[in-house]
Amino acid sequence: MKKILLTLTIFLASFSAHAQEIQLTQEEKIYGLSLIWQEVNYNYAYLQNYNLDWDSLYRANIPKVLAAKNLLEYYSVLSKTINSFHEGHTTIILPSDIKKLYGNVPIAMSYINGNYYVTAFSSKYKDKVSLGSMLVSVNDYNVNDYFKKFLFPDNNLATHIAKRQMGKGRFFAGLLSEELNATFLNPNGKTVSLKLKRMPYFPKEIKIIEVPRMYQDTAFLYKKYGDIAYIRINSFLNNTPSTSFSKLVDSLKHKKAIIFDIRSNKGGNSQYATDIVSYFSNKETMPIWWGQHKVNKGYSKAVGVHTFLYGDSLAKANNYYADFVNLSYFEGGQYSYPNNTNGELKDLRVVVLCNYATISSAEAFILQLKQVTSVTVIGEPTAGSSTMPLEVRLPGGGGFKIATVKALDENGQQYKYTEPDITLIPSLEDEIEGNDIVLLRAIDFLNNFKKD
Repeated sequence: MKKILLTLTIFLASFSAHAQEIQLTQEEKIYGLSLIWQEVNYNYAYLQNYNLDWDSLYRANIPKVLAAKNLLEYYSVLSKTINSFHEGHTTIILPSDIKKLYGNVPIAMSYINGNYYVTAFSSKYKDKVSLGSMLVSVNDYNVNDYFKKFLFPDNNLATHIAKRQMGKGRFFAGLLSEELNATFLNPNGKTVSLKLKRMPYFPKEIKIIEVPRMYQDTAFLYKKYGDIAYIRINSFLNNTPSTSFSKLVDSLKHKKAIIFDIRSNKGGNSQYATDIVSYFSNKETMPIWWGQHKVNKGYSKAVGVHTFLYGDSLAKANNYYADFVNLSYFEGGQYSYPNNTNGELKDLRVVVLCNYATISSAEAFILQLKQVTSVTVIGEPTAGSSTMPLEVRLPGGGGFKIATVKALDENGQQYKYTEPDITLIPSLEDEIEGNDIVLLRAIDFLNNFKKD
């Protein structure tokens, strides 16, 4: 074991030294920051949602990137800059040499009723913490103060789901070189203080003790609950869900209702989601998605500036410019897709289960369903990031991505996130025992549903 640890230490030290050796020129440092400014300024769909002087923030970060001593410090500045938007598809992409400097403590928690409770940990901690132990403090900071000061500012998670999402294996993530001191209150009332050392991201080599999963993490799962069909989809990254679903259509016609479980669905290609939704509509075309993207019209800006410089009233000049800045000439709308089905399932009652990690095209899946049929959503608010990200390369081997499309809801209004019709967050006891109260609530809802 000592030999393994020594080898690992040398391995990590060599990567750390290599990352420290990589030096960017001053021109490269400014160029990378300028790329972020440019793409956010012209293509980020949600810039107007923030009370932020983007130009001033760019100028304030110039001396910071110039002062960065190495690649790690440089990307740290860039990360804090772009992650401040707290948008799921808008974040920094670290170079591989930098990623290897990061790791995690193999303890995962659930954020429930204002507290973090342990719901998974490696066997290394089996005699120190228990399932249901509550995190009290980290590095002498109250757990909530630690979150606000060290975790949330440098993370792209949206405010409304950050604590729920962060607990699931991300709370203790950070540099391998940094140790943590954490205090837990075990279920037996005993307080335990631990020194936590981060480990490289080798999850397959770590034996994890965790609570029973409430749902199976599988590409496509079909079950029957009486005359109710249950379908679990964990992503739309490939056509497995759509092709699997198409094979079930004939049998689903005879069901009373269908439950789509897209909790923690990581998204993917919206077309695969649309292929499923199309069976719930008999229209010739299917609304794939509603969205708008920014269009930069230099002429409008030129007119506004020219009017201001050459004698017209300031109010009129501001009006010209306001049309450019505030409206930003968003174009787009409802995108359609030919419907090759006969709407075989259009009379089926639909329930969707979602949670804080339902994101991207999984959210679009809900929006599309709402446009063609009656849907009841049960669970937790979704991540709130249904868009198309633009990915840009940066000096040093990393990059960044930004959300380029402003999603619209079923009413054509800017989409924020899906708020369930029936909000239901599992309790700590439910998680530890593996009781899927969200699914049980959906089945009960459908069994007792009465049409108006």
